[in-house]
Amino acid sequence: MQNPLEDVSIVPAKIENDKCDQLSRPNSTICRICHMQEPNNELINPCNCRGTLGYVHRRCLEHWLSRSGLTRCELCLFVYRTKSILRYSMCKSLRIYFSHPNNRGLLQADLLAMILITFLTAMLFGMCYISLNYYNEQHESPYGIPKLWLDVSIFAVLAVVGFVYVLNLYGMLYAQIMPWFRWWQSVRVVTIDLDG
Repeated sequence: MQNPLEDVSIVPAKIENDKCDQLSRPNSTICRICHMQEPNNELINPCNCRGTLGYVHRRCLEHWLSRSGLTRCELCLFVYRTKSILRYSMCKSLRIYFSHPNNRGLLQADLLAMILITFLTAMLFGMCYISLNYYNEQHESPYGIPKLWLDVSIFAVLAVVGFVYVLNLYGMLYAQIMPWFRWWQSVRVVTIDLDG
């Protein structure tokens, strides 16, 4: 049985695109990031890479450095002299970050949980305060427990409830603020300094 692939003759396609012809010329260079051909005066060679990989558009390189978070060439490891500024102000970054559906949903869930926990903590504080007043007004101690021990135990419960509430509040704030803060600090506009 004959292999069906042997009967197929491969004919190279005729390239009619002028850009492809231009790429084959020895003096044409392209940006290694966007692969667009430009005259040599618009391309820069900012690192130690040589040959066709050495040329980039300044705007392409700055965009790539801003997106990647790197300050060095990924090929030759040359460290670029860069300047970076935050892309967004604090208020604008909060608005952008929490407008994303995932982040907004987490914020809403944490706010709902915080309202519920605050209500329950206030109820516990109120019950402890009422119990403390009730037992202090009675002349004899309930269940034979000295009033001092009763006061200490109620204050201990209040301290534990208050501590757990503050710890929970801190945890919720940390869980919301730290991811935003890391994102805000990582979203930067990088400019490359070729003069220095």
